Amino acid sequence: MSERIFEQEDRKAIAIDPCYISKSGKCTPWVGYFWSGCAGQVKHGLEIMGIGLIDIDKHNCITLKAEQSPDNITLEGFGSTLNDWYLKVIEMYKEQLHTISNYIVADVFFSKNLFAQGLEEMNFHLVCRLRDDANLMYLSQAQRTGKKGRPKLYDGKINFSNLDHTRMNRLDMLQDEGVFYTLIA
Repeated sequence: MSERIFEQEDRKAIAIDPCYISKSGKCTPWVGYFWSGCAGQVKHGLEIMGIGLIDIDKHNCITLKAEQSPDNITLEGFGSTLNDWYLKVIEMYKEQLHTISNYIVADVFFSKNLFAQGLEEMNFHLVCRLRDDANLMYLSQAQRTGKKGRPKLYDGKINFSNLDHTRMNRLDMLQDEGVFYTLIA
């Protein structure tokens, strides 16, 4: 990696994206059925897990690694899933990736809780859009009552079309860009 392309003070992130590669034939290792985003369906072929470096300020991205994904039969033999494989690939390179950034940018497929927790255990932060069926809840702010039983954890489901801004913290540092709020849910 060239130091002239990405300088130390630049804002950087790591991008991950599985890519489908069409492949016919039965003798290729790990050939199977994978999701093709271009076709919008599962297709027979190969898949690679691409890991790239994003320079946010220069609007550049370069590929750092590409690892072939095993097919479902092989994964079932290991007792794991494709998400487990993706986490294992990131774990293989985590020391090198931490020297670049702690932020991993991914598409909506990776917004699953188990994947996010796996990244958190490796001290990475996931940046991605939430799935359409995401079920987020407000955390309860109620004080302990002293009664028997477990205290209330959640205080209602978050309605994205009618957000309760009183439960959120407003970020005033970015005023010229718009109004930003933060919430732990």
